[in-house]
Amino acid sequence: MTFSLLALGSHGYAAPSTEGTATELEFQARARLARQADDPAALADLARALAWQERWDEAQALYERLLRATPDDADHLLGLAQIWKGRGHPDRALPLLRRARALAPDYQDVWQSEIQALSASGQPEQARKLKELAHQRFPDAAWAAAPPTSMRPATTVSVDTEFARLSGARGDRREQVLHVVHQWRPRTNVFGGVIRTQQLGTLDRYFYAGTTLPWGPGSTLQLELGGSSTHHIAPKQRLGVQWQVQPGSGWDLGVGWRLSRYDTATARLWQLSADRYWGSHQWGYTVYLGSARGANAVSHKLMWTYHLSDHDRIGISLSHGHEIEAEGARLSRTQVRSASLSGHHRLTDAWAATWTLGWLQYQPGYLRRGAHVGLRYTF
Repeated sequence: MTFSLLALGSHGYAAPSTEGTATELEFQARARLARQADDPAALADLARALAWQERWDEAQALYERLLRATPDDADHLLGLAQIWKGRGHPDRALPLLRRARALAPDYQDVWQSEIQALSASGQPEQARKLKELAHQRFPDAAWAAAPPTSMRPATTVSVDTEFARLSGARGDRREQVLHVVHQWRPRTNVFGGVIRTQQLGTLDRYFYAGTTLPWGPGSTLQLELGGSSTHHIAPKQRLGVQWQVQPGSGWDLGVGWRLSRYDTATARLWQLSADRYWGSHQWGYTVYLGSARGANAVSHKLMWTYHLSDHDRIGISLSHGHEIEAEGARLSRTQVRSASLSGHHRLTDAWAATWTLGWLQYQPGYLRRGAHVGLRYTF
């Protein structure tokens, strides 16, 4: 028998070295099913035995049956993923493995299988990053031995444009963004860019730069400075700090603080965020706490993203509450509601496209409707 996949599940069964071992397990599982046809443990053992014999169709049907009954069983998700790998379709295994890892973050077989699937599907950089996270989580595991700390440096240049139509006498809003980020080490980068905004008969150019640094296992700290010499709408100076951590079980938590100075006042903004991954789905919630001139504002944002693949996704976001809005030299507390639909799509290994359709109501009677498109190039 030349079956070389990982053991299927946490039941202690290693991949057999002989045909007899797999057929013996199949015989035992079928005998138990003859006594109790819906015995889930016997069904799982039979699926495992069939997979070891590369009887993919029979094994897949059993794992799909098991998952219909217990869709959050990491063992069954791993088993079905191994079948797709054995069939030569590691890309189809990845969503199952991501979901299994979110459900059982300490399940080493899942991590190892996902790393193998990433490599087999032509995504070595993603495999390397996941192995780094695995080494942090399982420092004594030989399979997760620390990879080299060096990586191929990569630079991404993004060009975005946005057009929005504003209600009333506010006219249209046009914005162009040039953003450059350079990464030379895992979780480490420098970035910068310029935002050009036309609105209310004015033209603003806002420049910014920053860095992202590792800040403990599974966490990063981001620092950003920015400013505008025209500052009709943009702030004169801005300072931002953001801390992100991935504690496991599919969670991504963050806390941020931003200080923005305008001609007439200074605005402060805190944000707390929590994202949770379930397989190909990502759900997020962020609360924003703003203040300026003694006025406080609280708003809430809900987000859902569906990951079509490791590089392609679509998402919806909804927000409601109050914000500190800058309109010209004036800062005011304004009620806000918004909704948007967005997407990110890889075109080639180097190119990707982004888009957003948005609707925003700052206060009754003040609407902004617009669209954004962008291009990303990585080299």
